[in-house]
Amino acid sequence: MSAGDCGAVGAQSGGGATLGTLIEQYTAGAWTIVPSPGPSDSDGSWLNALTCVDASDCWAVGHDAADQEPLIEQYSDGTWSIVAGPRPPTEGNNTLTGVTCPSAGECWAVGGDNMTGDPQGFIEQYSGSGWSLVSSPDSSGGSALDGVACVSPQECWAVGASGIEGDPSHALIEQYSQPSS
Repeated sequence: MSAGDCGAVGAQSGGGATLGTLIEQYTAGAWTIVPSPGPSDSDGSWLNALTCVDASDCWAVGHDAADQEPLIEQYSDGTWSIVAGPRPPTEGNNTLTGVTCPSAGECWAVGGDNMTGDPQGFIEQYSGSGWSLVSSPDSSGGSALDGVACVSPQECWAVGASGIEGDPSHALIEQYSQPSS
């Protein structure tokens, strides 16, 4: 990517099936498809969200269909590559739906396990050396986080829905505030 470009992520489809991850870039008045690494068995995999720290450092998150786990891709040195992330505590269909980077070397991603009858949201943080799971105040299950935004590296907000199966869903808002030193 370069300064002034825009990006979009999603899934390629054909014949009624999801065929794999999709990254597009808007440059000089036109959209073009950018090679996306996707998992080795990428049928059914997709990307949900994209954020760029600058023109040479972008992150995309989504779902790896082969392993039913979150998918994290990073744009660096002019190419996209898959980055290893932690396995959430729940089994099956774990998907990252939002990502933001308030500064270089610090990113947050949110998502949920939407396969079980009692879904559970999760939060992941990148701190320059790798991704790790971060505890969430709503760890009881019956929730999913959909988006995340940071107003500074010290304050971030995640949004989603909470409600055990059969109960009505309620808005879920979580805040991260780094303690002042």
